[in-house]
Parts: sequence; structure tokens; C-alpha cells
Amino acid sequence: MFNAKFESQDGYDKGIGELVYMLQHTRMMTEFEVAELTDKQLDYLLDPTSNSIGMLLQHIASIEFLHQVMSFEERMMNEEEEKEWMAAMQLGERGREEIKNGTVTIICKN
Repeated sequence: MFNAKFESQDGYDKGIGELVYMLQHTRMMTEFEVAELTDKQLDYLLDPTSNSIGMLLQHIASIEFLHQVMSFEERMMNEEEEKEWMAAMQLGERGREEIKNGTVTIICKN
């Protein structure tokens, strides 16, 4: 059963610990909710200009990666990293072309 009371993650100040707990909880619940989706479901587009569930998951991962690089390495993405993540960051037509056919399944399992 879901407990709506957020705890504080050990090893952090109370406020930061609660934020870490919430982020970890959100990640866990997202992974749980999409775990059984097929590639076809992850790739489904409601209309020709929409984003699929897989695209949105990849977008979340790309933003997380960018923030990690900026925060912990104090830099922007390099050319190789941009090549890997830019479709997910931009979404749109490029995302629809590049993020499909199991791309997300591979990333979710890593």
C-alpha cells in the first residue's frame, strides 16, 4: 500500500533527504508502472505529432543525465553525449524517428 508520508533519506539533511526520497520513490513507481508495457505500447503515438510513452521516458532519462553532468562534473554534454541524448531532449520529429522499436526497453533495463 502507498504511504503518502515522505520520509527523509538517510545521510542527508531533512529537506534534502525528503527530496531524495521523493525522487527515488517517483523513479520506482514509474519503473513499476511501465515494466510490463510492450515495445508496441511504448512506441504508440496518439496522433502523428504526439510523443509516445517511450519518448517521454527517454526524455526524463536525458534530462536526468544532463543534470548529473552539470551538477557533478560541472560541464555540459560533450559531442558524443549530445549525439546519444539529443533526440530525447528535443522530442518532436527527431524523437519520433529515433526513439522506437525497443530503444526504451533497452534503456529501462540498464
